[in-house]
Amino acid sequence: MGTVSVVAGTIQAYAWGRVNALAAWAPAAADGPHAELWFGAHPNGPSPLLAGPAVGPEQAPLLVKLLAAAAPLSIQVHPGIEGIAVLSASPETADLLADDGVKSEVLIAVEPFAVLAGLRDADDAARLLAAGLGLAHPAVTALLSGDRIEAIRQVFGGESDGAVEVDARAMLAALTDVERDVMQRVVAVYEGDPGLPVAFMLQPRVLQPGQAMFVEAGCLHAYVDGFGVEVMTASDNVLRLGLTPKRVAVEPALSIVRADLQPTVVDDCAAPVQVPHIPFTVQRVADAEVAVDVPGALLLCVEGSAEADCGAAVTMGQAALLHEGCCVWRVRGLSYVARPLNDG
Repeated sequence: MGTVSVVAGTIQAYAWGRVNALAAWAPAAADGPHAELWFGAHPNGPSPLLAGPAVGPEQAPLLVKLLAAAAPLSIQVHPGIEGIAVLSASPETADLLADDGVKSEVLIAVEPFAVLAGLRDADDAARLLAAGLGLAHPAVTALLSGDRIEAIRQVFGGESDGAVEVDARAMLAALTDVERDVMQRVVAVYEGDPGLPVAFMLQPRVLQPGQAMFVEAGCLHAYVDGFGVEVMTASDNVLRLGLTPKRVAVEPALSIVRADLQPTVVDDCAAPVQVPHIPFTVQRVADAEVAVDVPGALLLCVEGSAEADCGAAVTMGQAALLHEGCCVWRVRGLSYVARPLNDG
């Protein structure tokens, strides 16, 4: 038998959240934007304990969220081990780090979820930016030479810090129908944002319910809108390159972007899914039994309920974290299981 803690979620009322979207999972949440519901022990939103032993960061290496986005999140990238070492070594960039952890994540769509993830190839990005910035713009010149990192630098003015005039409508017209649908949502909110051309350099995608997108450190991405489950290592290291009123740190962010890195999209999570360089697995469990035997694993109930042979039980909007041993859960409805990998 296993030892389990049952926890509730902690609401995060960021402005980009959907109004009252998570009330069914967090009935005590105040009215307003419901962006994320956190399950774990992150110091910025530790979960209230409902039953079982106390949960600290050492027992909860993963952070699991319900994510309800009504508007685009920032264009962002997470530093890897080497990037953290470089950023922390300089007083000018050390304050960009929230902790010393590497943030890897997966987004699983519960409803269709529009995202931007991974850079387009240089020629395709040049075609789009030429429409919006003009063929002679230095960002386009950089793309035509194959340098996507330099192109992003030039979007923000390079050495001149000059303002960039952007014809967003011309760039929208150059997209496919599916891409245009996603990017229109971005332009509607951030048409005057300096990082908007960077958004057009990213690959638009719409994740369908059940699809999972794994993002490792160094992959440039932005979530646009939708409802889903997010699993990540319990780190909050984020550097931004636009679509945000928060601090944009161009050079530090570009130092950790891996231009060729693309996310991994998986269609089926009915069995535990493991992706290279991501230190956890995820599994979607619908009306079935599942064994949980990895310390630090977390089962989140999204619909219905789940009962374990160790005596623990969760309902919609609750999660169970395993401390030791093994629990076999009978899921009635829908739950997600996130398991850390001991080999990191």
